[in-house]
Amino acid sequence: MMDEKLQMLSSKLSAMAQECSRVSDAETQALLLDAVEMCEQHAAAKRLLPKLQEELRTRTRERDEAHTALTRISAIRDSIIGCQKFNWSEHCYPLVAALDEAGFKGATYPEARENCGTLIERCNAAEAELASAKSAAEEDDRLWAVLVGIAMKKLGLREPGESDFDLLQRAMRSTEKTRPPRCLSCGYCPD
Repeated sequence: MMDEKLQMLSSKLSAMAQECSRVSDAETQALLLDAVEMCEQHAAAKRLLPKLQEELRTRTRERDEAHTALTRISAIRDSIIGCQKFNWSEHCYPLVAALDEAGFKGATYPEARENCGTLIERCNAAEAELASAKSAAEEDDRLWAVLVGIAMKKLGLREPGESDFDLLQRAMRSTEKTRPPRCLSCGYCPD
């Protein structure tokens, strides 16, 4: 039904466009062409309207589902706070169900188990990683100083009577000002 009306409107618009070309008055012809263009835009909007309405219904349904899930999660939170405890049957399972129904599928048991670890274990792992990064950064600094020392030696920048060790020490002092910048938060990892 809607397609038939649009086809009829389209044929009328084509006829109007042909009639506009026959009008001799330029101002009237411009007004008629504007009217034809507005009619075409109106027809295009009518064709687009069902898609927009469907998208609005979809978004409204998604919003309502999210609101329902958040309401359930809020009730679980209130129960945890009110009871001052966490119960798997009363809290965990309903929380998982609410999230699943809202479309937030969690990890499977094996995946979740892989990421399992206490806060202390994660903190220890992070500290070990930081120590490794610090060690690597210090090694990079030593290598940088050696490279600068070798360059100074090759370029003949050795001071009279200066040993290789003294040259290296001077290179290390000079590289403190020229080495690549380090992270402001930890001071070790490169930016």
